[in-house]
Amino acid sequence: MKAQKKTVGFEKRPNLNVGSWWAQYFDLTRLSLTAVKNARSWQLPTAFGPRSTISGIGPVVHANNGGKDWVTEGETRQLWQKDMGLFDGIEELNATEVLKRGLHKVLPNLLKSSLPRQEYYYPDLSAGVAGWLRETIQKEGTSSPAVEKYREICRELCHEFKWAEATNQQAWGIPWVEKSKLQLPHPRLLNAGWAIEDFRAGNDNLSFEEFKREKQKELEKVRDAIASYFPPGSNPTDWYVTAAGDGDSMGEWLKGTKLKPYQDYFPEALPDKIEELPDVLKQPFSEFTKVSKRMGPATHSALSRALLDFSNQLLPYLTEERYAGRLIYGGGDDVLAYTNIWEWDNWLWDVRSCFQGKVDPKGEFEGGDSRGDYWQWKNTDSPTQNPAFKRPLFTMGRNATISFGIVIAHQSVPLAIALENLWKGEKEAKEHENEQKLTKDAVQVRVIYGNGNILKATAKFATFEQWRKLLELEVDSALFENAAQLWEQHPVPVEAAIEPWVKAFISRRETLQGDEQLKNNFSDTLTNFLTSLWQNSVPNRRDAEIKSWLKLAAFIIRSRKIEIRDFHN
Repeated sequence: MKAQKKTVGFEKRPNLNVGSWWAQYFDLTRLSLTAVKNARSWQLPTAFGPRSTISGIGPVVHANNGGKDWVTEGETRQLWQKDMGLFDGIEELNATEVLKRGLHKVLPNLLKSSLPRQEYYYPDLSAGVAGWLRETIQKEGTSSPAVEKYREICRELCHEFKWAEATNQQAWGIPWVEKSKLQLPHPRLLNAGWAIEDFRAGNDNLSFEEFKREKQKELEKVRDAIASYFPPGSNPTDWYVTAAGDGDSMGEWLKGTKLKPYQDYFPEALPDKIEELPDVLKQPFSEFTKVSKRMGPATHSALSRALLDFSNQLLPYLTEERYAGRLIYGGGDDVLAYTNIWEWDNWLWDVRSCFQGKVDPKGEFEGGDSRGDYWQWKNTDSPTQNPAFKRPLFTMGRNATISFGIVIAHQSVPLAIALENLWKGEKEAKEHENEQKLTKDAVQVRVIYGNGNILKATAKFATFEQWRKLLELEVDSALFENAAQLWEQHPVPVEAAIEPWVKAFISRRETLQGDEQLKNNFSDTLTNFLTSLWQNSVPNRRDAEIKSWLKLAAFIIRSRKIEIRDFHN
């Protein structure tokens, strides 16, 4: 008998939809990773000795010190008095900071590279002047009187202090400055503390104490020379700004709990097609449309692409090309950036709009509802010659939020203190809640004055948008100081009293009389801001937040006004 070939088949194929088991496998992977972290038995050894005087993080670099496990402050101070052309004899740095300090001197020869200087040179705390120059050039052109005065002041300083020419040759570390090819003098020349770092006594036989005395004498001369050009509080290097942001509830996005029903992801034409289905299919399909979308591999891939496009493409462009800032770190939903007092608020709003895929405030990208939360570069040519700009760039979408901490610090405030407040500000922004107990989607701004006082203002981004509109009004900063003082003395008891309060305040301000359009604009804008803050804060902190934001508006308007003395007479 001839054997028959046996065939194997399935009467019914099993359900192998990857979306049905992906979430469980993802949770198991996260649990396994947590278990591995918790099982670690090692710990970092305690670092004995002084910490970095710049960041306060990490031990100061020092010699072997005879094989001892620790070093005293006196020993490191004595070692770091030898500046070796890179240090000022006062600061003491950790290993990472030492590497970064000398990187710009090592990389060009090591890599034989023709990269622009800013690729490996970070800005110092005076480089925020780029924001003032960029804004001035945009309004008045490259031949602006203010820009010409800036150039002339720098030339005068270099002429008076020959050693300052070395300062003028340094890279800004701000990409906009390098790409503008305007050959702008370095702003360190306008700040005595930064400029004197390049001072050399010219005599190697001087002891450290003698060198310090010579340096102090020269410092006083530089300080007096700079003060002759700028009235007190009007030097553009007075303030520096840092920003740190973090996406909200990213763990929930990864788990899929933030996803909406399937019907929210269907094409617009699909609901009409459902009505054409036979009744036997219409009901089960209609029920399926109301089921929450599952987190599968395709959704995870789209989430990763959105974070990559944000941090690798859009965030660098917004920070370093649209504005005169420097992106220190952009990784997924994390942001750490150096910006300036003239641009930080617009930069922050643009970054947040980009993260959510909303309409581009500057109109360079097509975004919002018309693009399905994508950002697409409008022009034919890419601004960075980057091929990624030729395709729609993914964003996290309108339901995603991000919180920020902003620190505006006086130039005398050490970076270590500014960074400490930066992380605290980001944390408190995430904890900020409104009357509905909703947290996150907020920004906290901290102004650290030279005397150590801190002005702290926290609000939801909906309120921040209204506050930004106050800055656009061409009014004197004293108006906001007066409003803050009046609110402290006579706060309104209910929301309905805000509009009458604003009208009563404006009626007593002589500076607004005679210009009805400005008067009406100020009234509407201030009313909208106070109403938004009232609705997005808790009662026990409402009055304090209103006063803080009004004082912050006065401070920003006042600090952005740069006056230059007539030094020709």
